[in-house]
Amino acid sequence: MDFKEIHGLLISQNNADLESGAEAIFIALNKALIKHFEGQWRLANQEALDLNQESLITIIKKAAMVNEPEKFEAWCWTVAKNKARDYLRKTKREKEFIEFNSDKYVDESTIENMDNVESDNDDCVREGYERFALKNPNHGYALDLQQDGYPIKDIAIRIDRTPAATKEYLSQCRKKLKTYIKHCMELD
Repeated sequence: MDFKEIHGLLISQNNADLESGAEAIFIALNKALIKHFEGQWRLANQEALDLNQESLITIIKKAAMVNEPEKFEAWCWTVAKNKARDYLRKTKREKEFIEFNSDKYVDESTIENMDNVESDNDDCVREGYERFALKNPNHGYALDLQQDGYPIKDIAIRIDRTPAATKEYLSQCRKKLKTYIKHCMELD
């Protein structure tokens, strides 16, 4: 069952469909989310399990917020990413994570002056990325996959493009992201 079908079940008024949708989203994302939280976000297994559960509950409860079913999978991953960021923020580990991963989203010319960046700039970049991903969920999804360390050929399969087109797409995504965070580099 693909994500469009799962989305249709989750927004159904029929309890049987809703239950089937919840089971389908669990099957589709459970292991992938746990692996994502443990690998990408460097969380312990219990933390990953907790965030997995929170993410799946949010996805099930708020699936109706997604107006375009073809964007449902990207939205699911954005929910998971936001849950992880919220958790790291609460546990005061987000700054360490952002510093470790910042070069995966933006090329060197954009981050060359970030060595002495204050926390206001970190917040600005994070908020800029969140705005970018909200307005461009497919772009955010592709960049998240790249940040997660997926090879180009795997990203190409997930976003339904050729590897060459995927490289160009990711480049264009990074350029578009720069417009959302460029002002952060100018903060004093």
